[in-house]
Amino acid sequence: MLLAFVPFDSFHFLNHLTTKAFRIILFIQLKNILKGEFKMKKERLIILSVFAILALIIWFSCNPMNQQSRQSDSIEELDTPDLIRATGDTAIGFAGNVTGGEGGQTVRVTTTAEFDEACNMEVPMIIEVAGVIDTHNPSVRSNKTIIGVVSGACLATGISIVDSASNVIVRNLTIKNPSSDDGISIFGKNIWIDHCTFVGCADGSIDITSGADYVTISWCKFTYTYNSGHNFVNLISSSDGDSGEYRVTFHHNWWSTGCVERMPSVRWGNVHVFNNYYNCPGNNYCVRTRINAEVLVENNYFENVQNPWEQYITSGTPGKLRASGNVLINTTNITTSDRLIPAGTDSVFSPPYSYALDAGNNVKSIVMSGAGAP
Repeated sequence: MLLAFVPFDSFHFLNHLTTKAFRIILFIQLKNILKGEFKMKKERLIILSVFAILALIIWFSCNPMNQQSRQSDSIEELDTPDLIRATGDTAIGFAGNVTGGEGGQTVRVTTTAEFDEACNMEVPMIIEVAGVIDTHNPSVRSNKTIIGVVSGACLATGISIVDSASNVIVRNLTIKNPSSDDGISIFGKNIWIDHCTFVGCADGSIDITSGADYVTISWCKFTYTYNSGHNFVNLISSSDGDSGEYRVTFHHNWWSTGCVERMPSVRWGNVHVFNNYYNCPGNNYCVRTRINAEVLVENNYFENVQNPWEQYITSGTPGKLRASGNVLINTTNITTSDRLIPAGTDSVFSPPYSYALDAGNNVKSIVMSGAGAP
């Protein structure tokens, strides 16, 4: 259409011009009617009518509401319910005091360079991700909130929250890393990952190692499109020698298609796993306790999985596990000489924070309707 070649800045001028022209045509017609001179040559009537139609077309094309619609079609902003669902007020669990980039500058990023630069800044900052960004695995510094603000906001490769970093929030994002690294590597302290969807991360989806502490993972979904042989989701402590406090909370997460192991696998830490949904047929195990760990497993919903929880024996003091209120649907257990199924009656830590438990039978529907990126 001819209007497609009109520069956007010219629309205001055309709008003004055609509106005046249309008014003049109407005035001439009315004047002719009042004078009894409405009869005119057929050719003149056709020309004026065509001009009037063109004037109306141009006017509607210039209408500001149409312009707004065209702009919103290109980037779909998250609406208020999605933002409320994915932002909330504060974290529940060990990361309860996290504030992220609160009080700092807000920047919106759409390119790799912009995103990497913002993550590496040594100042508080709220980083709004508006699109799909192929990151270079940037090092995220302290006092950052990284949040998707448009539908489909995605990090196509991973990020690392460095060991010197603290007070970081990551929310509202789809995160992929099909190369060789984690979706998110957490080495720092006071970290909250919330309402994210992890798809096909080559190493771990979220690995928490090198002494990381005070972490909450909430309302996330983990999935894989195929079995790479390393669909190992959440590792806590990288080895028997990687000691630390590792105080971590997992709640209202969904381990879905393709997840095989480490949901999570825990060394050394005090880890609270409550109100999560597991449905990943073909897995090896879900929750694993191992050297010097204490794991509290409460009111989760396990469906179509093998070994909802197990104890893995290596070196040092065997890990403990306490389980209560969990729902088991079509689950199986296998054991070997170093993989045992604990009774779930060990004495473990008591969470030092307030939390409300959903009934186990309700967890599946709650999590399926709320977990993952909007």
